[in-house]
Amino acid sequence: MSHRADTAPSASSSAIRAPMLWGILVGLLQAATPVIFWWLDSATVYALGLAVIAAIYIGFAVADGRPR
Repeated sequence: MSHRADTAPSASSSAIRAPMLWGILVGLLQAATPVIFWWLDSATVYALGLAVIAAIYIGFAVADGRPR
């Protein structure tokens, strides 16, 4: 019986590269927001970021189309 462990299906690196780069870009932008909005208190900037994230999640829920 010649079952090899390395024959399991895996995602190609090109299919993973785009989402990974987008995640890195969004993370860097989120980390840089206190510097970009230097005149605001850092707690305010993080609160606004949290509100944006919540709006995105609500948008995905509405776009899903299921009533509940």
